Amino acid sequence: METIIVKIWSESLTNFETSQKVELLTQGIAQKIREWVKILLVSSGAVQFGRKHSNQTENKQVLAAVGWPHLIHAYAEKFWQKNINVASFLVTHADIEDYQERARTFTETIEATWNAGILPIVNENDPISTEEMREVGRWADNDKNALLIARLFYANKIILITNTNGVYRNPNNPDSRIQKIDASELTETSINSLCSGKSIAWTGGMQSKLCVAREAGKSGIITHIGNGIDSWIHDLNSGWTTIVPENLK
Repeated sequence: METIIVKIWSESLTNFETSQKVELLTQGIAQKIREWVKILLVSSGAVQFGRKHSNQTENKQVLAAVGWPHLIHAYAEKFWQKNINVASFLVTHADIEDYQERARTFTETIEATWNAGILPIVNENDPISTEEMREVGRWADNDKNALLIARLFYANKIILITNTNGVYRNPNNPDSRIQKIDASELTETSINSLCSGKSIAWTGGMQSKLCVAREAGKSGIITHIGNGIDSWIHDLNSGWTTIVPENLK
């Protein structure tokens, strides 16, 4: 059975209730579940939702604690319209990497969730995280969670939904989108070039996603990067930039 990890970033969840991207996301995931694909959604957005529901603080960990219940409720309503139940999981990197105990429990619970036809939705447990919320660039918290979870479940694919329709050699030229990249080509130099020379001092952007794709490739996992509107989850053969592992060239 195919296993797919989908990661969506915060800005893609703007205007959640009326967003075309969110509607296409939930439609695509529901279709994959009906096709008996094991699919897990890693979602950013708790801090953003916290700001919508509280103007009393700018503490990100507090905002995440406020925002996550609202975000998971919004997801639950969207998926309920498609006859899909959701389950909420808050994790840290350490939870997933603790193979002796916590990761084993996490794995067993996720598998039981899939067996029940329920969609697991995972978010970084920001209110109790330590290093994750301070990490930037190459290891944005939920990007890394998507990679760690994909490895844990021997996933076939990671889908990274962002605000650009794939990776461009020249961001100012819409005809320069790259359809396929070999993971072995993603060196520090090439990643920096594709990100227009931006430094690592920014969180959750394309540099982080390309680093995830490179590391996923080392584990034999295909990565698709797209905006979730021109590139649909139910059709991974077009509209995406696909990063292919060395052994699948």
